[in-house]
Amino acid sequence: MYLIIDSRDKNKTEAALVAGNKIMAKKSFSAKYQASEKLLNIIDGLLTGKKLTRVKKIFVFAGPGSFTSLRTGATLANTFSYLLKIPVISLPAKYKDIEKAALYVNGMKSAGKRIMPRYGKKPNITKSK
Repeated sequence: MYLIIDSRDKNKTEAALVAGNKIMAKKSFSAKYQASEKLLNIIDGLLTGKKLTRVKKIFVFAGPGSFTSLRTGATLANTFSYLLKIPVISLPAKYKDIEKAALYVNGMKSAGKRIMPRYGKKPNITKSK
């Protein structure tokens, strides 16, 4: 079983559990700058009745997209990867959504130990006054 996280859009975040190339469960929510508050609860809901240790890989869309939303998804994916000692794999932007990605994730292999978000533009970080 695999977990897929899509937090590219600052207004909508999705997560799904996939077995083989079939979506077993999927949840989405209107993020509106609340992805960091809701995403873990959404994943917990997806896992109801299932053991977290059944997740063998985590896939995350790494961008381009919203700076904060991508950082939230990547951080959660990297944390699960570290704690469960399972691979985390960055999904390319060519997969437009979780449904399309689910068709291809079965044979994908990890290229490294963690993923880094790819932002759509430079972060707008202001200097303190």
